[in-house]
Amino acid sequence: MSQAATQHQARTEWLETPTGRVQVLQGGRGDPLVVLHRDTGPTGWGEFEARLAEHFSVSAPSLPGFGESERPDWMRTTQEMAVVTGHILDQLVGGPCALVGLGFGGWVAAELAALSPARLASLVLVSPMGLKPSEGEILDQFLGAAMVLLALLAAERRRWGYAVALGAVSGAAILSNSRLAALPLLLAAYLLWNRGQWPDRGGMGAA
Repeated sequence: MSQAATQHQARTEWLETPTGRVQVLQGGRGDPLVVLHRDTGPTGWGEFEARLAEHFSVSAPSLPGFGESERPDWMRTTQEMAVVTGHILDQLVGGPCALVGLGFGGWVAAELAALSPARLASLVLVSPMGLKPSEGEILDQFLGAAMVLLALLAAERRRWGYAVALGAVSGAAILSNSRLAALPLLLAAYLLWNRGQWPDRGGMGAA
């Protein structure tokens, strides 16, 4: 553990909210600042939080459904999470605060800023998910993973032609952030729907 993290260690607090219990790490002194974590979930009190705690009173809640925080059954969208997070901020700081959103937390923070700007004194987004850039398109990491999986499935069935085609087209489309990545996905979905009905050896998928 770094010297900063050691000097500014956190304590664990629990908030009782109308939508369930929320786990919060808190530390430091100064103006209130809230950090919203990435989609990988809370990672504890690290160097990043400790450095911020040198200048701010830092709160790092586990978003509903992450860590030990409870998620209401009706919560399905990022906007709904942003609404609940706004109420969490009200209980944590009781007024406008600085908000730092990391990755998925940046998406939630941006939604919150759009819905309730009066709750925020300032907003910092670090590699936020869900926001369309001014140029180009957002890389769909889930679609990319699906393409790789489908190519591996084709290879497992010894349909090398389809494996290479899926891999090549998917890779090119993903690297260029092109929606053409949907084309091999549609093809593969059709093949999977007709499970086991890959083309005969005389076709493209000859072993």
